[in-house]
Amino acid sequence: MQADQDLTIRTNFEFLTVAEHARQLRRKPQTIYNRISQGTWPVKTVLVGGRRLVPRLEHERYIQQLLIQAGIALLVCGSEPSISVAGNENSASSENPKKRRGRPRVSAFPLPVKGGA
Repeated sequence: MQADQDLTIRTNFEFLTVAEHARQLRRKPQTIYNRISQGTWPVKTVLVGGRRLVPRLEHERYIQQLLIQAGIALLVCGSEPSISVAGNENSASSENPKKRRGRPRVSAFPLPVKGGA
């Protein structure tokens, strides 16, 4: 009886299928399968009975890592979590404006024409 309880304790993990993992990340499951087979997917997976599963803790750790990289940190204070958004350093500033793509627009202040009437 004790051995059965020990086995239950050791295997009492929650897992997500790759499809569930992909759905929450807004990705296609095949993309994740491809990245797992190439060895470039950052989340650890396990193979159970021929099915690829993602441990829930690894899934949540990866999402937390993505939020931190995006500058959004989930802070748990008391009973209600709050979201803290850091300033975006990548935004275009007046010192270094971002070059626009596409056809150039007509300037608001036209340049004077040389040699005109």
